[in-house]
Amino acid sequence: MDINKLRYFCTIARTGSIRKAAELLNISAPAISKAARILEDELGIKLYIQTGRNIRLTDEGEEFALKAAKILENLDSLKDQITGGVKIDRPIKIATFEVFSTYFLSFLDNVNWEDKSIILHETNPGELEEAVANKKVDFGITYLPVPHPDLDFLKVKSIEMGVFTSSKAFSGVAQNDLPFVVPVNPLSGAPSRVKGLDGWPENAYPRKIKYKVTLMESALELCRQSKS
Repeated sequence: MDINKLRYFCTIARTGSIRKAAELLNISAPAISKAARILEDELGIKLYIQTGRNIRLTDEGEEFALKAAKILENLDSLKDQITGGVKIDRPIKIATFEVFSTYFLSFLDNVNWEDKSIILHETNPGELEEAVANKKVDFGITYLPVPHPDLDFLKVKSIEMGVFTSSKAFSGVAQNDLPFVVPVNPLSGAPSRVKGLDGWPENAYPRKIKYKVTLMESALELCRQSKS
C-alpha cells in the first residue's frame, strides 16, 4: 500500500472534496481520484460516495480515515526523530530530452525553485517514463509520451513542428532531394508509427538522410552551415 495514496485519501476525507484535495496537494483531480480508486481496490471496500461536487465517507471510509491519519502522524513523527527535526533538502530530479534541457529551460523562470537544486537526466522516450514510474526522477518533460500504466500525463503546451534550415539555403530543391540531419537513436515504444526522435512521419513522407547526430546543437550547426 502506497503512503501517497493514504495521504491523498486523508486529504479527501478532511476536505470532503476531490477538487479541494487536489488543490491542496497541487496535483490533478483525475490523478487523486484514480489513486483513491486503486486504494479501494487494494482494500476491497468502498471508502466514499460521490455526492455532486463533494464526497461522503462510508462507515468503512470513516474508520479507515482515522487509522490512516494515525499511521501518517506516526510516520511524520518517525521522520522528525531520524532527522532531529531538521528538514533535509533534496534536489528536484527531472527527466527530459536534450532539446528541452539545452533550449527550453527558460521555464525555470516561472517556478518558485530558487531555493532548490535541480538535476537533469537526459533520456529517450520510454526510458523517461520508466524513470518517473520507478521514482528515479520526480518529473518528466516530453513531447512524445509513451503510455505507461502507472503514470498520468498532463498536457501543458501545444507545439508546432516543422522543417528548419538556413534562409534560402535550398531554394528550388525538391523535397526528395533535401539533405536532412536526424537523431542517431530511433524511437521505441511509441503508440504511433513515428520511428524517429524528431517525430518525422517517415512512413508517409520519406526523406533523404545525409547526417545523423546525437545532439540537437550539432544538427543546428549543420543547418547554420547550409549543409542540411
